[in-house]
Amino acid sequence: MWERLAEQGLDSAQYNLGLAYYNGYGVKKNKKKAVELWERSTEQGNADFQNVLGRCYEKGIGVKKDPSKAVELYQKAADQGNARAQKNLGRCYKNGIGVEQNPLKAKIIFESQKRSISPLSRLLWILVYITACIITLNNTEHLIVVTIIAGFIFAASKDKTKPIILSEDTSYL
Repeated sequence: MWERLAEQGLDSAQYNLGLAYYNGYGVKKNKKKAVELWERSTEQGNADFQNVLGRCYEKGIGVKKDPSKAVELYQKAADQGNARAQKNLGRCYKNGIGVEQNPLKAKIIFESQKRSISPLSRLLWILVYITACIITLNNTEHLIVVTIIAGFIFAASKDKTKPIILSEDTSYL
């Protein structure tokens, strides 16, 4: 099924068939074939697929190791807001992988990565936080309300790594 859809150009089918070849699911394991399929899927601009392919080039998985090509793919995905690609791109600049080492640029990329976490991810994080607090505090009504408020304070902060109270961000005032 994936083969037919991949031949028709469906990027997710190309990616999934690539995963099958990469892991040997239902086909003989073939990392080179996996990367060929991922190359085709990334041509359609999917940031997740570009990030995965970048990792292949960085590590030499199924292709000749090419850190510069990896950085190029990470950059394409990062430009679309892909947080994993931003993290990988920042790591490349921090360590000089495929680019000249540039700790300042790495720091800027890491900061933008923190801010690009999707609203859904933030909401899920808040729900996990609320649930953990409720469980920890034995379901007392007052603590549930405080926990919910704390979750929304965290969500309202532009610096998502700390609550507003601890943030240097004053735009909420």
